[in-house]
Amino acid sequence: MSAAPAPARSSDSTSGESIAEGGTGYSGTTQFGENSALVFQSQDGYASAYIQGIVVEQDGTIVGRYTNGVTLRFAQVAVARFQTQERLAPLGSNLYQETISSGAPIVGVAGEGGNGRIFSNTLELSNVDMAQQFVTMITTQRGPGQQPDHHDRR
Repeated sequence: MSAAPAPARSSDSTSGESIAEGGTGYSGTTQFGENSALVFQSQDGYASAYIQGIVVEQDGTIVGRYTNGVTLRFAQVAVARFQTQERLAPLGSNLYQETISSGAPIVGVAGEGGNGRIFSNTLELSNVDMAQQFVTMITTQRGPGQQPDHHDRR
């Protein structure tokens, strides 16, 4: 069984005796009999604010705009391309997987080195199966109407 470690001792002689060592904690302190006064006032940060908007720039940088006028860059979205995109393995639902034939992903910044750009607040053409979406919508709408109505007994 080991002994409990000894309390840390301060080498600063103005801090007084530690309470853990039996002291009061007051020795070594000084108090002046004067009113306190503010000598210097400054702010080293921004005024309080709320996030007002977020934008993704064409290079993938995510920028936040605050109500106090401050704009900060949060992060940057990385994009990947492949040497042979045609050799990616389709997984369905517009998802693809790397293969040996496609090569390893080449990760970089949008708009540089052959990478595409990012367009924020834009709508691209749909990449879903519209026929399947219509079937799902019609099936969902018809579902409640096909249930027997127990309240309407004639």
